[in-house]
Amino acid sequence: MKNLSTIVSFSLLSLLFISCNGQSSSRINKEVKGGLYLVKDDGITMSFYNSEEEVKVDTTLYVPFSNFESIQETKGPFEGVFVLKIRLDEVGTQSLSVLTKNVERKRICFVIEEKVMAAPNLNEHIPNGRVSIMIPDEKAKDLIIDRLKK
Repeated sequence: MKNLSTIVSFSLLSLLFISCNGQSSSRINKEVKGGLYLVKDDGITMSFYNSEEEVKVDTTLYVPFSNFESIQETKGPFEGVFVLKIRLDEVGTQSLSVLTKNVERKRICFVIEEKVMAAPNLNEHIPNGRVSIMIPDEKAKDLIIDRLKK
């Protein structure tokens, strides 16, 4: 396994996970396997989609794509940064609230078909089921959108 500090540095530099109040409009393909998972030392090892780097993921409590209501792509605050706004249903909102309740030093993974697309640090508790992910990797953003949109 690659050095964990390398993975953390990648996450800190490239991704932010924040609560969002925006509206999303694109429907989600709920048949895609994956969702939002907590990074945990005793979890199952999963690889990033574009490298051999790995993280350990807790698969006991997560928010599956079946609990996503919509996803929308918007421009990020900087050139080359993309923002995905996600809105969850009631069950997803409750699950994400539990996952993010104690946000100190937690990371969450966006996983599609057992590949980690992003593994950002959490900035705050997310009780409202509306999430924004800033992604500086256009390929990751395109893969997420392509796989999840109906």
